[in-house]
Amino acid sequence: MKIQFLLLSDGPSHKLLGLNVVKGLNKLGIETKYYFPNRNNGEMLYDPDYVFCLKPRKDSNDLISRYYKGKSKIALIINDEFLEKEKRDAYDFYVSPSIDWKEIYNDKPCYLVKEEFDFFQTKKHNDSFNIVTFGFKENLIHHLPQVISKINEKINLTIISNFSHDYILPKEFNKCNLVWTNYVGDFFNKMYDKRLIENFKNYDVGLITQYENSGRTSNRLKALMYAGLPVVTVNNKNHEDLWFNKEKTIKQFINNNNEWIESILELKEKKKRQDITDFNYEEIKKNAGIVNSAKSFLKAIKDFEND
Repeated sequence: MKIQFLLLSDGPSHKLLGLNVVKGLNKLGIETKYYFPNRNNGEMLYDPDYVFCLKPRKDSNDLISRYYKGKSKIALIINDEFLEKEKRDAYDFYVSPSIDWKEIYNDKPCYLVKEEFDFFQTKKHNDSFNIVTFGFKENLIHHLPQVISKINEKINLTIISNFSHDYILPKEFNKCNLVWTNYVGDFFNKMYDKRLIENFKNYDVGLITQYENSGRTSNRLKALMYAGLPVVTVNNKNHEDLWFNKEKTIKQFINNNNEWIESILELKEKKKRQDITDFNYEEIKKNAGIVNSAKSFLKAIKDFEND
């Protein structure tokens, strides 16, 4: 079997749902290539059996259409955005790392796939109590300020994001430590995943304030957990079942905005944090990693063939 990935826009999803999956499939002995036109990187396979397309754009049609009349089956990777129904006709089936997106894209078969980093670690907790959250600034400003407004001097919050000096941030951000990082930068650096996860190694608790309407996948939650942090997060389907296999992990779930501070302070005791980290690490070791991600894509192919 030969598999082609077409990475047709840009952003972290092209690493997690593209480059990492290709690497994992190659480790499993499956001939797989990617083509990333925006980065002028990769190569095209001749007449692949399956083509997975991520975030197609208007000018992507010619690139995709070379496969339409061949034997290739075309799959759309659904992530972060809605594609109008009339633009889905070219695809034989869908895959997605999101339970929510799977429910929305119900006009064709849709199969869940795992979005994974190529690195995870555990952590030895101490008496410090530093909280961290992260994401694109454009995303964070839609949901983080209302949480920051409830934070008092008992909580030391750091925001890791792609800040720039000419960007006007919400006034609430002045209560926090702001750290700039280019964690969405060089996807081709073999240390990319390790460096991203290690952004959080000096913190003690992770915070995810992103609600379903601004985030339908669990990759931010995984990044913090894979760094060894207990996490306080909003409650949604994708956070409840990280690997779509009902494996239990421990998170502090928030159901309304009045619960944030209390839930964060519940993790002030280092033994409680360590117990959570140790428990989660055992599950992460079994389920994480790009080979498991690659296997989920192969399962999607098998399920499509059997349906």
